[in-house]
This record gives sequence, structure tokens and C-alpha cells, in this order.
Amino acid sequence: MEKDIEKLTVPELREEAKKHPEITGVTAMKKAELIEAIREASGEPKKEKPKKVEPKKDKKATKEKPLKSKTDIKRELRDLKAQKQKALENKDKKALKSLKNRIKKLKRMTKRLGNAISRSS
Repeated sequence: MEKDIEKLTVPELREEAKKHPEITGVTAMKKAELIEAIREASGEPKKEKPKKVEPKKDKKATKEKPLKSKTDIKRELRDLKAQKQKALENKDKKALKSLKNRIKKLKRMTKRLGNAISRSS
């Protein structure tokens, strides 16, 4: 093509796609679909995106295993609430936010466990 089709707007791509009779449903297509259809119809080679390389995961950064029983979760909640109280006294906002989020997550887990137990009964 004379223009790089990736730089065209969607209405311009639709006009370009209408020039090819084998492309149908032009108005419902998104930009990426239009580009692909135009390339296929005109016989251009398909451009492949380079694969993203993900950074290696640190073994220490892996998440902890979920607690098994409701009593274990409640024990952890009590410990976190004590830590939260200390963070409040020390006015450590960063630690406080982290603790609140962990407490919230554990409370959800206890509710889910309770719901799962009541359903199985």
C-alpha cells in the first residue's frame, strides 16, 4: 500500500476495506481487525508483534500459601489487628494501609469458607 495502514484512522481503514469486495462486516470491525483483513485481502505479509520478555520471578516474592482452616485465618487476623494497632500508634501510614488490605482479604476468606461449609451441609 502507499500508506502505512497502521497510521490510518478507523474511518479511513473502513474506506480502504470497502475497496476489497471479499471483506464483509466492515462497520462492525475494530481497528486491529480492519488492519488484519486489509492485509489479508491485499496479500501483504502479516506483521507479527515482538514477544514480550517477562522478568524472572524472585523466589522470595512469591505469595504465601493460603491458610487452610477458618481458625488459622482468625488467628492470623488477631495478629494483624495487633500489628495494625501498633502502626496506628506509630503513625505509619504505609504499614497501616498494607495491614488493612491483608485484614480485608482474610475477612473475605473466612466468609467464603463459611459459605462453602454452609452449602455443603
